[in-house]
Amino acid sequence: MSRIKIVLHEKTLVVHLPGTFQVLSWAPFNPGQTETRCIFNHQLSRNRGKKFSEIFHTLQENLDLPKNAVGMLTAAEVEKYTTHYLQSRSQWVQVVATTGLDNARTVGEEADVENTCEPDPHGTINIILATNALPNLSGQLEAIQVATMAKTRALMEMGVKSRKSGTPATGTGTDCIVLASSGELKQDFCGMHTQIGELIGQTVYRAVKEGIERLL
Repeated sequence: MSRIKIVLHEKTLVVHLPGTFQVLSWAPFNPGQTETRCIFNHQLSRNRGKKFSEIFHTLQENLDLPKNAVGMLTAAEVEKYTTHYLQSRSQWVQVVATTGLDNARTVGEEADVENTCEPDPHGTINIILATNALPNLSGQLEAIQVATMAKTRALMEMGVKSRKSGTPATGTGTDCIVLASSGELKQDFCGMHTQIGELIGQTVYRAVKEGIERLL
C-alpha cells in the first residue's frame, strides 16, 4: 500500500503527496519550514557545470514542478530508490530513500573542505519521510532524530565504514532528510517508546538497509 505517488523522470525522482503537507528539511531547494505537495530528488553528475539555482529552474520548467517544491540532490542512482510503508490503526508512515556511500563518514571526524554554499554532489543517503501525524514543530524535530538513528542503525548493522578513517560510519557527509507531515492526527510525541516512533524507525531502517544491500 502507498499513500504517496512516486514518479521517476529519467534522473529525477518525484514524490507527490496526497495533499499539502508541512515540510521540514535542510534540502538545498526550499529548505527549512514550508508547505508543499511535491518533493523531488535529482541525480546530478559530478561535472555539473551549473549553479544549483539554474538546475532547479530547469527542473521546474521541464517537469512542471510547483515553485514551492522541496528538492534534494545526489550522485546516487535515483532509479534504485527504496520505499517502505507501515500503518498502525489510523497512523501511517512512508519512506522513500536513495542510498549512496561514496562519502561515508563517522560523525565528529576532521572536516574535508572549507564551508561552501554549493558542495559537490556525492553518493548521499537522501530520505523522504511522510506521515499523517506530527502537526507541530516539536514532533517533527523528534521524528528527524528518530529517522537519523534508524539510518545509522542500518549503516552499522551492514558494517559500512568511514571512507576517511575506517571507523563505523554514522552517515555520509551530505545526507539529507525531508519530513512531510499532514498533521491530520494530533500525535506529536514520536520517541522510541511510541507507536509512531516505531513506524518511523522501522520504515527508515528497512529502506536504508535495503539500499545498502543493493550497493554491497
